[in-house]
Amino acid sequence: MTLDPESLAYLQLPASLPEAAGLVEGSYLKLSAWLAGRLPQIGTLLVAVTYSLYGRILSEALRRTASRWPFPLRLSVFVAVVGFGAGLIIASVAPLVTDGLRAVGTSYLVPAILCAFIVIGILAERSGRI
Repeated sequence: MTLDPESLAYLQLPASLPEAAGLVEGSYLKLSAWLAGRLPQIGTLLVAVTYSLYGRILSEALRRTASRWPFPLRLSVFVAVVGFGAGLIIASVAPLVTDGLRAVGTSYLVPAILCAFIVIGILAERSGRI
């Protein structure tokens, strides 16, 4: 694939270093503003991914506790705790995470979210999930 100089005519490259820095800063702030508008979804995502890493601990403890119970009771408790309990945990913790990200401020939102995902990745690696 060759680039035709005419096809690049609409592309305005910065003429100076301060202009390039302004372009990078403007793009960074646009990304931060876009992420700030989606903080509830990002908070829910962070909590859900973390729960997926450690939810098996809860289900294992429940399985050990209820192993001698009759099947219908075990099934009911499992559905209630794992199904509704997971939803309740995610729904109640996600707003706290969202508020924490909001407290960081828009200008530091990109590194904060990136660091959160890196920490979750490290936790996943240590728990043997990846």
